[in-house]
Amino acid sequence: MQQKRIKVILARQEVQAALLFASTDETRYVINGVMVEYDGDTPVVVATDGRRLAAIKSVASQEKDNPGENGSFVLRADFARAICAIVKSFGGKEYP
Repeated sequence: MQQKRIKVILARQEVQAALLFASTDETRYVINGVMVEYDGDTPVVVATDGRRLAAIKSVASQEKDNPGENGSFVLRADFARAICAIVKSFGGKEYP
């Protein structure tokens, strides 16, 4: 099975907001992350702890390199937190 690459641009705050809803229970490792679903137009960041659900539509402008591409992937919560911390140190006008 060939893996495909998806380029998605997200704001750090969107991922951090979704992480608030991700499960922290080690026995529920399946929902200990954040799923990003991309339909070719607008990415959606989704997280749940089994009781609450967050579905956040991204407001970040996407590059239209490959229109019509779609897919989804899951970021582990610890990985997403580390990436958010790194990105926060870079900052920026559009994606602070």
